Amino acid sequence: MRSFSMLFWLALLLLAVISGVHTAPTGEEAMDKREFPVPLGKRMPPKPLASTVPLFIKYLEGKPAILKKAPVFWTGKSNQKPTFTAAKVLKNNQNIVGTHGGITVLDALKDAKLSYEKWELQDWHAGCRAFAEHVQPEEKKAFLVYGEEVIKPDSVWIVSEKPALDSNDKVKEVMGYQMAVDGKTLTPKGDIKGKKI
Repeated sequence: MRSFSMLFWLALLLLAVISGVHTAPTGEEAMDKREFPVPLGKRMPPKPLASTVPLFIKYLEGKPAILKKAPVFWTGKSNQKPTFTAAKVLKNNQNIVGTHGGITVLDALKDAKLSYEKWELQDWHAGCRAFAEHVQPEEKKAFLVYGEEVIKPDSVWIVSEKPALDSNDKVKEVMGYQMAVDGKTLTPKGDIKGKKI
């Protein structure tokens, strides 16, 4: 009986310690350390964009005919398989994207004859945001292929592409397709414009 009583008090003490560790942070502790790894006053100024980013934006502002195709975006992974390959397949499926075919941001860069090899994250955010802002698909639809492992809160899709598409009045629907773990099978999820996936 005495050992049971001792175990009970040890368990209760352990529970008190554990619950004390998981209290909600307050004040400055609540600041997301991942987003602000150094104090704001000591942050480095942002790097300038790669030289091809402003050229790409200017190209998009000229409204080339290629922007009439259905834009196809991708984000996330399924079973460590990236969604880009499935997005390439989807953009060529006229039964899904329509008779005009699909286009990715990489296709637009190729059409503009611009390199993205030296692009860093801020360049992708700027270039992809501009792409999403300027697309004007004939059939008023854009497409997103997303993985089962979604989505980094600072991803290009969440931060740049989705908000730009949501405010683009030339795009009436954003059709979501979730990629299965095989890296090939796409399950239609309907219109996700203005919605969280």
